[in-house]
Amino acid sequence: MIEKIKLLFTWVKNVLFRPLAVQPIQDITPKGEAPKRKYDKTKSKTLSDLLDELEYTFDAMEIDYDRLSYLSKSDVKGLKKYGVSVIPELVNKSDKDLGKTFIAGVKTAGSAELPSILFMAINDGESESDKKKFMRPDFFFAIKQKKCPWFVARQVGVIYNCGFGYRDGHDKKILWVNFYITVDQNGEVLCTHYLANSTVQTPTGTYNKKSWVVYNWGRNDLEKDYVSKIVAHYFNTWIRKRTMWSTTVERNEHRAVFYVDPKETKAYFKGRDKSVTENGSTKRIIHLVEEHERKYLNGRVAVVREHIRGLNKFSWKGFDCYVAAPKFHFDVQTFTAPSEDVAEEDVGVGKRYVDTSTFADMLHQHGGRKI
Repeated sequence: MIEKIKLLFTWVKNVLFRPLAVQPIQDITPKGEAPKRKYDKTKSKTLSDLLDELEYTFDAMEIDYDRLSYLSKSDVKGLKKYGVSVIPELVNKSDKDLGKTFIAGVKTAGSAELPSILFMAINDGESESDKKKFMRPDFFFAIKQKKCPWFVARQVGVIYNCGFGYRDGHDKKILWVNFYITVDQNGEVLCTHYLANSTVQTPTGTYNKKSWVVYNWGRNDLEKDYVSKIVAHYFNTWIRKRTMWSTTVERNEHRAVFYVDPKETKAYFKGRDKSVTENGSTKRIIHLVEEHERKYLNGRVAVVREHIRGLNKFSWKGFDCYVAAPKFHFDVQTFTAPSEDVAEEDVGVGKRYVDTSTFADMLHQHGGRKI
């Protein structure tokens, strides 16, 4: 176990913030001429990358749970049912918020509006490079807590149980490790103090002493606020997608979520299984109708408010899908209630509490419904 911990902590330092080459972009359009419309290879590449990431993510969710994990098997099952956000550019591109310890928008909206669960695919666990040097994660998670556990020092703000799912290439399992952070009212991610055992040497021997220490993943060589910067990076990446429409796809009781610009739904879901009306016409995919004026023959002008039309539940590329537009549908990813640690006898159907897995299924029963 000690060797696994050393390997996964080495990943954090060496991989997460690796520099990327920047390619120059040149405008070759002659002066005075408008650029010609042509096939968008970038959009096609984006869709191809997304499909690859979805396949990888679902395969990773099928990997067995490592019994040495710090997160319970029940919670891991619940995360997979809740839905992992798949954002292809999460690791493949540099991030403008890298290095910040603040989560965007919290100071305005309030930390209470942060999500109940943040579960994201990193999809780096199968990389062959430096395989013997360190373990790589496939997942990042953050579960909002109602209160701190007894061994974590309380701070003012919202506390999260965070961590990573690391693929162990030797055992063919995923090891889930966790730590706690607090998000204060200004959106700053704060490292927590936790109660730890330390060995004290005396002239006559040694003894264990409990003391409060700042959580740093067991790494004394990390720079100040390193843990906070990583957590803020993932939250900010997710938050920038929240203005987009979320698409939930399901396979083998596991769910994944990706985000689409409202203006691109037709292009993204071109290969969906078609549904037809009674007269044989193909039902249109969900799309946004922007606010506009409607003029009548009698001269009256009416303003038609922004709204959505079309199917938001369909089959696509072998996945069962539903699309949720935040302004018009209930979106599971925006649920904000915290979790709570309670006795097992208080958890179950008909009781006051449910486990994470049941909670996820209950939310998705309403996902995509109009509000």
